[in-house]
Amino acid sequence: MPADGTPLPLLERVKLSAVVYASCMSIYFAAGIAARAPHVVLATRLDHAIPFRPQAMFGYGLAYVIPASLLWVEVTEEGMRRLLRAVLLAYAMAAPFFLLMPVVAADPPVEGASFSERLLLWNRAADTTKNAFPSMHVGLAVLLALIGWRRSRAWGLGLGACAAVIAVSTLLVKQHFLADIPAGVVVAYLAFRATYGEAT
Repeated sequence: MPADGTPLPLLERVKLSAVVYASCMSIYFAAGIAARAPHVVLATRLDHAIPFRPQAMFGYGLAYVIPASLLWVEVTEEGMRRLLRAVLLAYAMAAPFFLLMPVVAADPPVEGASFSERLLLWNRAADTTKNAFPSMHVGLAVLLALIGWRRSRAWGLGLGACAAVIAVSTLLVKQHFLADIPAGVVVAYLAFRATYGEAT
C-alpha cells in the first residue's frame, strides 16, 4: 500500500473501513455484554413529551449507512489509520459509561404492522445492549462529519445534516433519551480534537 499521500485503491479502503467498523462494534458489544443489568433512568418529562414515531426509523437507519462514508472522507493509508484511531478513541471513551451506566430503555410496545415498525423490532432484536449514554449513533455520525469537514465543506455539511437527522430520529423512535445526544457529541468532539487537533 502506498505510504505517502497517494489515494488507496477502493478495495484497500473497503478493507480498512471494515477494520474500523468491526473494531468499534467489538468495543460496543463487548461493553454491552459485560455491563450490569440496566439500572440508570435518564427519562425526563421532556423525553416523555416527545412523541413516539416508528416512521422515524428511516432517519435512524442513516446510522447504518453513513459508515460507508469512511471510504471517501479519508482516502490515503495514513488518513484512514488516523480515522481508525479517532473512532477507536471515541468508543473507548464511551465504553466505561456503557459498563457502569446501562440505561433502562423506553421501548414502547410495537405491533410490527408497518414496515417502519418491523424495522424498529429488527433493530431492537439486533442490539439488545443498553448502551444508550452516550449515544454513539450520534457520536459516530458527528465524528465523521468533523473529519469530513477537513476534506471539504460539502462532506462536512452533508454528514452534519445526517448526524442531525439521526439525533432527532433516535428520540422519536425512543432508542435514546435527550441526555444521550449531547454526550455523544462531546465524545465525538474530544476524540476528534485528540486525534486531529484543530479543524482545518
